[in-house]
Amino acid sequence: KNAGKKNKIPLSLQGPQSFGSERLLYLYRSLVVIKQGGGVKSVYCDKQIASLISLKLLVKVSRDGELDEVKYSCLADRAYMDAIGSKVQLKLDNYLYKSYSS
Repeated sequence: KNAGKKNKIPLSLQGPQSFGSERLLYLYRSLVVIKQGGGVKSVYCDKQIASLISLKLLVKVSRDGELDEVKYSCLADRAYMDAIGSKVQLKLDNYLYKSYSS
């Protein structure tokens, strides 16, 4: 039983994981509500995503023309994101997956 648990590596040590646009938009909207109060329009979210891509902090990993949900991956390292989070008084651990993968 315990031998299987020893081989599991935390996702945080496996590098960036891809995530769908729905998750990205949900998190973004949640953060805006927490920090500013009120909702946010999806057009504004699209502009923010485009800005993160142009800054090379986010990359689209799904193929062009794919019919399923668009997927992204974060290019910023954890230390950078923690520093940004602390400037806006946001603890990233509250928003990241804690699961393990074999």
